Amino acid sequence: MTNQEFQEHQKKQSELKLSGRKCCKEYGLRYSTWCYWKRKTQAKRVEPKQPFIELTSEPKATITISHPHGFQVQLDRGFDSALLQKTLEVLARVKS
Repeated sequence: MTNQEFQEHQKKQSELKLSGRKCCKEYGLRYSTWCYWKRKTQAKRVEPKQPFIELTSEPKATITISHPHGFQVQLDRGFDSALLQKTLEVLARVKS
């Protein structure tokens, strides 16, 4: 069997949705030969290396919370929510 013949059989197998064994039986092929060509063609299918892709980061998203007494709390992405809760509790106790 040649590579071209195997590819034709593999195309038929795919179209008919047959297993490798059933395809071999249908076309009078030895299953060991089928497996050999399958391994051989898969080894050749090495994906070409992709060039590097430049990654850029988004500007930091900042949230600002303003307190009536002039305090401001600025939060960056990934802030600690427990620390924010404690900070807001302290600010809530500030009296005018």
